[in-house]
Amino acid sequence: MAAVPREIAAFKVPKRIHCLPALPRDTQGKVLKRQLRELAVE
Repeated sequence: MAAVPREIAAFKVPKRIHCLPALPRDTQGKVLKRQLRELAVE
């Protein structure tokens, strides 16, 4: 995370990074973005 500000513009640097063991997916294999947003709020 320390190297990020040197590589990209300041407004593009993420405020938080969440590490998950796996992305939540539906039966078709699509990523469930709504669940990701809910996890980010917590």
